[in-house]
Amino acid sequence: QEIVLPILEDIGPRAIVVSAGFDAFKGDGLATMELSERFYHFAGASLSRFSLAVILEGGYGVGLRKGLPSFIEGYLEGKPELGKISPRYETIKVVEEVRSLV
Repeated sequence: QEIVLPILEDIGPRAIVVSAGFDAFKGDGLATMELSERFYHFAGASLSRFSLAVILEGGYGVGLRKGLPSFIEGYLEGKPELGKISPRYETIKVVEEVRSLV
């Protein structure tokens, strides 16, 4: 919302390739981000105005079972409403670090 979407709006791509790692889903066990169905729905909805090629790169357990359908539903609905969230400290630090680079 704060980093990727403004860049995409500036560039105006005709298509985007998404490297979808659903191993970041909470409880998947491979990543520490602990993302939720709500996040994946928001991510899909946020990209709904773009043509996508989505490549699955991980998360073949709970992330695939719950995150992928949420991403697709969000993309098809096209309503990026995240509401109030409480990101983990680690997530906030990553966003701040990336923001300082762009």
